[in-house]
Amino acid sequence: MLSLENISARYTEVPVLNDISLQIESGEIVCLLGPSGCGKSTLLRVIAGLLDEYSGSVRWDKQDLRAMPPYQRDFGLMFQDYALFPHLNVSRNVAFGLEMRHYPRAERDKRVKEMLSLVGMGNYYHRDVNELSGGEKQRVALARSLAPQPRLLMLDEPLGSLDALLRERLVTELREIIQKQGLTAIYVTHDRQEAYAIADRIVIMNNGRIVQIDRPQALYHSPRTQFVAQFLGFTNVYPVTSFDRGMAETAIGRFPVTASTPAVLVHPDGLQLADEGTLVGTIIDRRFTGETVVLTAKIEQGEVTLSVPSSVSKHLVGETVRLNAKRIVPLVE
Repeated sequence: MLSLENISARYTEVPVLNDISLQIESGEIVCLLGPSGCGKSTLLRVIAGLLDEYSGSVRWDKQDLRAMPPYQRDFGLMFQDYALFPHLNVSRNVAFGLEMRHYPRAERDKRVKEMLSLVGMGNYYHRDVNELSGGEKQRVALARSLAPQPRLLMLDEPLGSLDALLRERLVTELREIIQKQGLTAIYVTHDRQEAYAIADRIVIMNNGRIVQIDRPQALYHSPRTQFVAQFLGFTNVYPVTSFDRGMAETAIGRFPVTASTPAVLVHPDGLQLADEGTLVGTIIDRRFTGETVVLTAKIEQGEVTLSVPSSVSKHLVGETVRLNAKRIVPLVE
């Protein structure tokens, strides 16, 4: 449905996007995930038609969009600051895009009520937007983006200004609303937990390039590069000092891998406490996260981190433990 081919862009002499190619299917939610400054929002601006200084092509259903102005693309865009009109009430804000498209009054009013009900704001029709909380403003902004029935919905850090508890709840609601409307969507964030929760596929970006595209579960279990592994919060990444007959030598031991690789990830899901474990260490940090306890153990050659269900973990700082490494992920770069 949406096809990006060899997109590159610069600000002055600084490259911001480098040869980006990406295909997004109808009804798919794709998340652009990466650190600040990696090019996520710039790519969104190219797609929306808000930035025309780029090379490559943006196509919708095989139609080249370069000459098409933003207002003709029928794309909805929701920003982090919501950009609500302070002089308009809730219903007038939601109706704005419909008015620009000259919807008849009765049809417009019906659509506004439908969208406010969809986002759980049905009783806020006449409310002053200046009286709304951050979460309520986010819902109104979403309703306004959805009202004209865009063929593509783009959300640029839409939950970035909200507290963690509200973000966790709303990201699930966002996915349900997007799916219920049958929309194709691009969601920009630097928060991996948001990406896991909302996306059908995650596009990891760094320095203006795509470094990995995968479904959330596949990405979590099999990051391909050292950057991706560390960006996803994995700390058990170790350079390979030598490779011989299918065994990679690292600072914490030798591990079987299928081919020579510059580094390996000892996946925390594959680290297990075991009475006969081959790695011996001392717990130097214990962090309770709710469902799990994250333990950091210092072994002779370095440190490893693993997660243990909090319901069974009684391990304390200073305790000696033995570990087995069951999942080794080879990394490139």
